[in-house]
Amino acid sequence: MVINMVTLTGGFNFRATKSSSFATLRLAPSLYLPHAWQIGMQVVYFTQNAPTRQAYGKPVYTSISVNKQLGRHLNIGIDWHDIFDGVNHEALINRHAANIKLQYRF
Repeated sequence: MVINMVTLTGGFNFRATKSSSFATLRLAPSLYLPHAWQIGMQVVYFTQNAPTRQAYGKPVYTSISVNKQLGRHLNIGIDWHDIFDGVNHEALINRHAANIKLQYRF
């Protein structure tokens, strides 16, 4: 879906096995700003039996990214993974991280 400068992407996965079933729901809105700036977010919800939820001890993963296109080939940006993991003291493993990226497209 595109409304002027906004996109919303989503997805739903369901898996059923003999022992259990689980689902994930993903929403990823993006905002396209003037001067080739883009802000994006991703939110993923894991149901109770999802292996990711069992491994990390929490039902939601979130990330945010800010990107800037420089010319036709160069893109720079920063991704902040698991935004709320830094304040979630009940998480079994901390996945909280920021990554800086530099991308050149031929």
